[in-house]
Amino acid sequence: MYTHVSVSIAKRQKNKGNMRPIHNCPCDACRQDPTGTTAELHHAINHVVAALDEKNRRRFVGLWASQLGHGGIQNMVLVTGLHRATIRRGCREVEKMDDVSDNRIRAPGGGRKLTEKKRRNSCPSWTN
Repeated sequence: MYTHVSVSIAKRQKNKGNMRPIHNCPCDACRQDPTGTTAELHHAINHVVAALDEKNRRRFVGLWASQLGHGGIQNMVLVTGLHRATIRRGCREVEKMDDVSDNRIRAPGGGRKLTEKKRRNSCPSWTN
């Protein structure tokens, strides 16, 4: 039931052209029975993860890890290929979810600095 919904969401997002590569789950269940229920679920999770932006990807996988309980983070590391610190951060964000109205993906000041800013500050003789 959830597999079909998740894959259809991923297919709609695929048309936007901003998907990251879809991770192939290397877990034993997926390798032994690629058409099984567990493999289909892992494939659907990876399709949705590929379609999400950075913040929502963390939160989505963090929510799954929280729902799995003990060993959930390690399980989601294997299924999605995301780093455990990223998944742990997503778990914390899901737990506190008080800033739902925040539309930022990264914290203020996060990300790469503009190249113009770097040049002006690093070599003042170029501005002449």
